[in-house]
Amino acid sequence: MASARLYFRFLLFQLPYYIHLSIAQNNGTVPVGATLTAGSTSFRWLSPSGDFAFGFRQLDEENSSNDLFLLSIFYNKIPEKTVVWYTDNKDQNPAVPRGSQVKLTADQGLVLNDPQGKQVWSSKIDIGTVAVGHMNDTGNFMLASSSSSRLWDSFSNPTDTLLPGQTMETEQGLFSRKSDTNSREDCSNFACLKTPDNICVNIDGELGSGACGFNSICSLNGDKRPMCDCPKGYSLLDKTDKYGSCKADFDLSCNGGGQGYNKELFDVYELKETDWPMSDYDFFSPYDEEHCWLKRLPLSNGRADTSVTGKAFIKYRKGDDPSPPLVPRPPDPEDKKKRKMMNATGSVLLGSSVFVNFALVCAFVLGFFFIYKKKWIRNSPGDGTIETNLRCFSYKELEEATDNFKEEVGRGSFGIVYKGVIQTTRTSTTAVAVKKLDIVFQDGEREFKNEVFVIGQTHHKNLVRLLGFCDEGQNRLLVYEFLNNGTLASFLFGNLKPNWNLRTNIAFQIARGLLYLHEDCSSQIIHCDMKPQNILLDDHYNARISDFGLAKLLTLNQSKTIKTSIRGTKGYVAPEWLRNSKITAKVDVYSFGVLLLEIIACRKSFDIEMVEEYAILTDWAFDCYRNGKLDALVGGDMEAMNDVECLEKLVMVSIWCIQEDPSLRPTIKKVLKMLEGVVEVSVPPNPYPFSSSMGCY
Repeated sequence: MASARLYFRFLLFQLPYYIHLSIAQNNGTVPVGATLTAGSTSFRWLSPSGDFAFGFRQLDEENSSNDLFLLSIFYNKIPEKTVVWYTDNKDQNPAVPRGSQVKLTADQGLVLNDPQGKQVWSSKIDIGTVAVGHMNDTGNFMLASSSSSRLWDSFSNPTDTLLPGQTMETEQGLFSRKSDTNSREDCSNFACLKTPDNICVNIDGELGSGACGFNSICSLNGDKRPMCDCPKGYSLLDKTDKYGSCKADFDLSCNGGGQGYNKELFDVYELKETDWPMSDYDFFSPYDEEHCWLKRLPLSNGRADTSVTGKAFIKYRKGDDPSPPLVPRPPDPEDKKKRKMMNATGSVLLGSSVFVNFALVCAFVLGFFFIYKKKWIRNSPGDGTIETNLRCFSYKELEEATDNFKEEVGRGSFGIVYKGVIQTTRTSTTAVAVKKLDIVFQDGEREFKNEVFVIGQTHHKNLVRLLGFCDEGQNRLLVYEFLNNGTLASFLFGNLKPNWNLRTNIAFQIARGLLYLHEDCSSQIIHCDMKPQNILLDDHYNARISDFGLAKLLTLNQSKTIKTSIRGTKGYVAPEWLRNSKITAKVDVYSFGVLLLEIIACRKSFDIEMVEEYAILTDWAFDCYRNGKLDALVGGDMEAMNDVECLEKLVMVSIWCIQEDPSLRPTIKKVLKMLEGVVEVSVPPNPYPFSSSMGCY
């Protein structure tokens, strides 16, 4: 009896605590020390209205065998339980198993542990002590101090959703989820970036129409803010949107040269220092002295700036807009001496069918003639101007930019690379890498033309961007963007082993760059010299493929094979080069397989200082895989071994890539799908069936 009374008193003692928790949850308030457990009845904290919940949401609830949960904020009152925020752990899968627990602590805020007690994620409170948490009806979960100061909130750490009232700060971003458990690999993203010094010229074609809308011209006013103006004869589509797109104010006939077209009704006016560089359509060549480009609609990334070394000629209908050009430029008496660049526009009127009884939008093309400093000399191949939309430098300009070629940053096929600085606007400069081709080699000029034509037409986030060139006299130089973190070789083969996740991301990015070259260009490009020295890293350690000097440009409507002398670097060269066989894009797949093994093992493909059994990485890697000794391959890398499933997959993919028989190698498209987990990776055969085993111990 005494025992029963004691137990009853204990319950009475505890009752206020449980009442407090219940009331707190009705108000959306969460006290320090409160916990939630994945898969238990206590798995969420509700907002006051119950519209939102913070807690564990089970993934694939219909599948009872799926014990994965996502710590997230979700809509609580709808059947779909749509997630609006989740713990974004960039280093690992955000999903956690049943039994994982989140706790509100005073020092770290929210702390998520797996069932074994290992910390998976925390809200990382840098300053202050957490006194309380609150799940608001706005969908924002907040942590506050005893003085009600906000220490952390989910709105300030967006993942894949913006809710009403939520703002995005500079350098923040949204990342779409490829699946419930994958929010990083090959997913689209939206980022809030810092406005550049000159937004008109520093936004490229990846960002749609540019700072202004289509068919518009961007210029800076006195306070460096952009102004958007329509060309003469054009006006805003939406007069309330001063940064919007422009439309023609005159009717366009579709009877090209017929009844509806009268050349006496049209005129051309000039805009100095104006261009739409992302709208080049075709090379317009009936000129011996001048070098011109035809533009296509809609015109994008229009800019009027002193850095534009040319002028535009706009065709418009007479009488529709008697006003002067909207982007006037003061006359410059030295203009003719400084530049010989001109843009001219033309309108091509296309025919339409008389049988179509609804309104058609007639496609038309504006031409802009772009006149380069160099003259077009047809009878001298060595001095021919390259037909591409790249900046043409004089040799003296690049000599000054590199301080007389003072700082060497690398050596590659056919030339040396120097660091330089070029002027982009009156007040800003940018670092560049200048590749000076060695004209001693007989086909150096051929490589130059190849690089300019090929790279000038490519645009991908995992390729190094070509900015310009010089072909003055006997001098052949290429100007690239400069990447501060150097080559993948120096990154992999240094004293410290780089982070495993960073290495795997780099491998994915290289594969995406190769896929673009092989399948997404208008003409297929085979690199032919894939190696870590030709992979550069930007400020965020994103991989960029460089050096297309050995690339073979294949026309898509012709044979996809070429036959030539051996190209590439020892250790990365596919066996078919040595047999003088037909060469396909599979040679790049082979080189990528070797490169992938180097990324996995952080060692060179061939190391003469190692004993014979380990010297050749491709042989040794296969033996390590076959004998189940992947720990030996990665040299005891604990990060890699903790992700052994991914490690094994990458090794298997690399072995498929280095198959001696090119018909057994996958395409780079399939390689990327295997890396992403879209396609299952089957057990690879011995890549060298006629070679003896080296052993892995």
